[in-house]
Amino acid sequence: MKAYSKTQLEKKAEKHFKTFHEDSKAYATSDGYFFRSENRAGLHAKTKKTLVVYIFERKTEASQIDTGEAYKTVKDIEELVAQTEDAATLEELLIAEQEGSNRKTAIAAIQARIDELKQK
Repeated sequence: MKAYSKTQLEKKAEKHFKTFHEDSKAYATSDGYFFRSENRAGLHAKTKKTLVVYIFERKTEASQIDTGEAYKTVKDIEELVAQTEDAATLEELLIAEQEGSNRKTAIAAIQARIDELKQK
């Protein structure tokens, strides 16, 4: 029996979510099987005592933002901010900027867009 790491299963979870569009969560066992129900994953894991059940959540727009290399400059961040309509996504970007480069101009641009969206 092949055992999969959580990282390997994460990649397989992306395929699961593409197939099952309505699922917000997926349950995987360390032997590589995916289930749409936590109960079913647990039952499968009980059949083989060494299995672990992992829970994966569908990535939202907010969690899909690449806050690293893709946005090196403040101009890149300003362009992203102008295109983003979700305040939660922007709040995640704001936290990443504050914890990372902490550039005042970028933080101001993100915060201004958050304020603008909240006034709508």
